[in-house]
Amino acid sequence: TLVATMLLPKAEVAQVGLAIRLAALVGFFTQASQQFVLRDLAGALHHRKPDEARSLLLRTNLACVAVIGVALAGFAVLGKWILGIFGDDYVPAYTVLLLLMVAQGLRALGGLNVHLLSLGGGQRKLGRACLAVFVIILALASLLAPMMGIEAIGWAAIAGELVWITAVAGLTREHIGWRGDLLAMFLRRNQIGRKPLPAKPALGEAP
Repeated sequence: TLVATMLLPKAEVAQVGLAIRLAALVGFFTQASQQFVLRDLAGALHHRKPDEARSLLLRTNLACVAVIGVALAGFAVLGKWILGIFGDDYVPAYTVLLLLMVAQGLRALGGLNVHLLSLGGGQRKLGRACLAVFVIILALASLLAPMMGIEAIGWAAIAGELVWITAVAGLTREHIGWRGDLLAMFLRRNQIGRKPLPAKPALGEAP
């Protein structure tokens, strides 16, 4: 919404804002699901049970991606009607809503890498990656907005999510030696729990 406010007229900002809220409402499921399994996942890793950890990761990742897929299909069919409930002025946000749902799907594909990196003490790395992604989204949206209007926000979000999940996957593997995203579940070299999550650095200590 912040990027839209900087680049679009007020009426279009309102349209984008509604699309973002609807997409975020569905995306909340993935975040909540991941939070629910963190305790069990940490326990499996602590007790050196890689098969149990892999099962938890796989089930959670598949469930999150499936929910986003169903929601995307639902919005594709009913999206204009749902937006119309809030007023005819919001119906033009249909395409950007679908694009934002695709971005949510990409985030779901990223799995629990963010949580794993955070648990391993990589918060500073996450912060730097987040800042870089924001700059990319802002730059791309600024470039596309004059030609595409509100749809520029959707395409910029997709690009930002691609960069985000790729960067976080690389940082997670570098930091703890393995990854928790859906693709990594099918890679033989991704040996879950090969080494334990490192302790979080003390305050003031470099990561």
